[in-house]
Amino acid sequence: MEDITFYMQKYLEAKRGIWNTYFCRPDYTYSNDILDYYEYIDYYLFYALVLHPIDRKLPKSFRYGDQPIPYIYIVPRDTLAKMEVEVCPPSDGNKVYESRLIDFSKQLSLSYIRYFNWDHYGFVTYPYYLTKVMQCESDPEIVGFNLLIETQYCQVKHKKEYEEKPANDMNHTIE
Repeated sequence: MEDITFYMQKYLEAKRGIWNTYFCRPDYTYSNDILDYYEYIDYYLFYALVLHPIDRKLPKSFRYGDQPIPYIYIVPRDTLAKMEVEVCPPSDGNKVYESRLIDFSKQLSLSYIRYFNWDHYGFVTYPYYLTKVMQCESDPEIVGFNLLIETQYCQVKHKKEYEEKPANDMNHTIE
Protein backbone atom coordinates (compact mmCIF):
# COMPACT_ATOMS: atom_id res chain seq x y z
CA MET A 1 0.00 0.00 0.00
CA GLU A 2 1.15 3.51 -0.81
CA ASP A 3 1.64 6.03 2.01
CA ILE A 4 -0.54 9.10 1.31
CA THR A 5 -0.22 10.72 4.73
CA PHE A 6 1.41 13.79 3.13
CA TYR A 7 -1.61 14.43 0.86
CA MET A 8 -3.99 13.95 3.77
CA GLN A 9 -2.05 16.40 5.95
CA LYS A 10 -2.10 19.02 3.18
CA TYR A 11 -5.86 18.52 2.83
CA LEU A 12 -6.31 18.80 6.61
CA GLU A 13 -4.42 22.10 6.73
CA ALA A 14 -6.58 23.54 3.93
CA LYS A 15 -9.85 22.23 5.44
CA ARG A 16 -9.02 23.55 8.92
CA GLY A 17 -7.81 26.89 7.65
CA ILE A 18 -10.85 27.56 5.51
CA TRP A 19 -13.30 26.71 8.32
CA ASN A 20 -11.44 28.58 11.08
CA THR A 21 -10.72 31.66 8.95
CA TYR A 22 -13.84 32.09 6.86
CA PHE A 23 -16.72 30.01 8.22
CA CYS A 24 -16.35 29.84 12.02
CA ARG A 25 -18.55 32.38 13.84
CA PRO A 26 -18.23 33.53 17.46
CA ASP A 27 -21.97 33.28 18.10
CA TYR A 28 -22.37 29.79 16.57
CA THR A 29 -25.15 31.02 14.26
CA TYR A 30 -25.07 29.11 11.00
CA SER A 31 -27.60 28.78 8.25
CA ASN A 32 -27.93 25.47 6.47
CA ASP A 33 -26.77 27.19 3.28
CA ILE A 34 -23.45 28.18 4.84
CA LEU A 35 -22.84 24.65 6.11
CA ASP A 36 -23.76 23.23 2.69
CA TYR A 37 -21.30 25.60 1.01
CA TYR A 38 -18.53 24.50 3.36
CA GLU A 39 -19.27 20.81 2.72
CA TYR A 40 -19.16 21.49 -1.01
CA ILE A 41 -15.77 23.22 -0.68
CA ASP A 42 -14.54 20.45 1.61
CA TYR A 43 -15.42 17.74 -0.89
CA TYR A 44 -13.57 19.48 -3.71
CA LEU A 45 -10.56 20.14 -1.48
CA PHE A 46 -10.45 16.42 -0.73
CA TYR A 47 -10.78 15.58 -4.40
CA ALA A 48 -8.08 18.04 -5.52
CA LEU A 49 -5.56 17.45 -2.73
CA VAL A 50 -5.99 13.71 -2.08
CA LEU A 51 -7.90 11.86 -4.79
CA HIS A 52 -6.41 13.63 -7.81
CA PRO A 53 -2.75 12.95 -6.84
CA ILE A 54 -3.51 9.23 -6.37
CA ASP A 55 -5.59 9.12 -9.57
CA ARG A 56 -8.88 8.13 -7.92
CA LYS A 57 -12.49 9.18 -8.32
CA LEU A 58 -15.68 8.71 -6.32
CA PRO A 59 -19.12 8.00 -7.78
CA LYS A 60 -21.36 11.08 -7.88
CA SER A 61 -23.76 9.24 -5.56
CA PHE A 62 -21.01 8.91 -2.91
CA ARG A 63 -21.46 11.29 0.02
CA TYR A 64 -18.00 12.15 1.28
CA GLY A 65 -17.80 12.07 5.06
CA ASP A 66 -20.67 9.61 5.52
CA GLN A 67 -19.27 6.43 3.96
CA PRO A 68 -15.89 4.71 4.16
CA ILE A 69 -13.65 5.11 1.13
CA PRO A 70 -12.79 1.51 0.21
CA TYR A 71 -9.22 2.16 -0.92
CA ILE A 72 -8.04 4.56 1.82
CA TYR A 73 -6.96 2.96 5.10
CA ILE A 74 -5.86 4.37 8.43
CA VAL A 75 -2.91 2.39 9.77
CA PRO A 76 -1.60 2.79 13.33
CA ARG A 77 2.14 3.46 13.42
CA ASP A 78 4.39 0.45 14.06
CA THR A 79 5.44 1.85 17.43
CA LEU A 80 1.88 1.64 18.73
CA ALA A 81 1.08 -1.67 20.49
CA LYS A 82 -2.19 -0.91 22.29
CA MET A 83 -4.34 2.16 22.58
CA GLU A 84 -7.69 3.23 23.93
CA VAL A 85 -9.98 4.37 21.12
CA GLU A 86 -13.60 5.43 20.86
CA VAL A 87 -16.03 3.12 19.05
CA CYS A 88 -19.68 3.48 18.09
CA PRO A 89 -22.05 0.84 16.69
CA PRO A 90 -23.87 1.62 13.43
CA SER A 91 -26.79 3.98 14.07
CA ASP A 92 -29.12 6.25 12.13
CA GLY A 93 -29.71 8.42 15.17
CA ASN A 94 -27.51 9.78 17.92
CA LYS A 95 -24.05 8.31 18.03
CA VAL A 96 -22.78 7.17 21.42
CA TYR A 97 -19.08 6.40 21.60
CA GLU A 98 -17.49 4.14 24.20
CA SER A 99 -13.82 3.56 25.00
CA ARG A 100 -12.18 0.29 24.02
CA LEU A 101 -8.59 -0.89 24.36
CA ILE A 102 -7.40 -2.18 20.98
CA ASP A 103 -4.34 -4.38 20.46
CA PHE A 104 -2.68 -3.07 17.30
CA SER A 105 -0.25 -5.99 17.11
CA LYS A 106 -3.16 -8.13 15.87
CA GLN A 107 -4.90 -7.86 12.49
CA LEU A 108 -6.78 -4.55 12.17
CA SER A 109 -8.29 -2.86 9.13
CA LEU A 110 -9.72 0.68 9.36
CA SER A 111 -11.29 2.32 6.32
CA TYR A 112 -11.18 6.15 6.23
CA ILE A 113 -14.45 8.10 6.42
CA ARG A 114 -13.30 11.63 7.35
CA TYR A 115 -11.43 13.79 9.80
CA PHE A 116 -13.35 14.29 13.05
CA ASN A 117 -13.68 17.06 15.64
CA TRP A 118 -16.07 16.84 18.62
CA ASP A 119 -17.09 20.50 18.19
CA HIS A 120 -18.19 20.96 14.59
CA TYR A 121 -18.96 24.68 14.80
CA GLY A 122 -16.19 26.34 16.83
CA PHE A 123 -12.52 26.54 15.97
CA VAL A 124 -11.54 23.09 14.79
CA THR A 125 -8.36 21.02 14.85
CA TYR A 126 -9.71 17.63 13.66
CA PRO A 127 -7.52 15.52 15.98
CA TYR A 128 -9.18 12.22 14.98
CA TYR A 129 -9.79 10.05 11.97
CA LEU A 130 -13.32 8.72 11.78
CA THR A 131 -13.02 5.22 10.38
CA LYS A 132 -15.08 2.10 9.80
CA VAL A 133 -13.70 -1.09 11.36
CA MET A 134 -13.42 -3.63 8.55
CA GLN A 135 -11.46 -6.23 10.57
CA CYS A 136 -10.33 -6.41 14.20
CA GLU A 137 -8.76 -9.63 15.48
CA SER A 138 -8.39 -8.35 19.06
CA ASP A 139 -12.08 -7.33 19.35
CA PRO A 140 -14.20 -8.91 16.55
CA GLU A 141 -17.40 -7.50 18.11
CA ILE A 142 -16.56 -4.02 16.77
CA VAL A 143 -16.35 -4.98 13.08
CA GLY A 144 -18.72 -2.61 11.28
CA PHE A 145 -18.47 0.02 14.06
CA ASN A 146 -17.19 3.54 13.59
CA LEU A 147 -13.88 4.10 15.35
CA LEU A 148 -12.13 7.35 16.29
CA ILE A 149 -8.34 7.26 16.44
CA GLU A 150 -5.96 10.15 16.97
CA THR A 151 -4.34 11.31 13.74
CA GLN A 152 -0.91 11.73 15.34
CA TYR A 153 -0.60 7.97 15.86
CA CYS A 154 -1.47 6.92 12.31
CA GLN A 155 -0.46 6.87 8.70
CA VAL A 156 -2.84 6.95 5.77
CA LYS A 157 -2.43 4.28 3.11
CA HIS A 158 -3.83 3.94 -0.39
CA LYS A 159 -4.64 0.42 -1.48
CA LYS A 160 -3.52 0.71 -5.11
CA GLU A 161 -4.66 -2.79 -5.98
CA TYR A 162 -8.29 -1.99 -5.09
CA GLU A 163 -10.29 -2.02 -8.32
CA GLU A 164 -13.21 0.32 -8.68
CA LYS A 165 -16.27 -1.05 -10.36
CA PRO A 166 -16.79 0.67 -13.70
CA ALA A 167 -19.48 3.29 -13.39
CA ASN A 168 -20.87 6.01 -15.58
CA ASP A 169 -21.35 8.31 -12.62
CA MET A 170 -17.69 8.80 -11.63
CA ASN A 171 -17.28 12.32 -10.31
CA HIS A 172 -14.22 14.20 -11.45
CA THR A 173 -15.45 17.59 -12.59
CA ILE A 174 -16.93 20.56 -10.81
CA GLU A 175 -20.55 20.97 -11.73
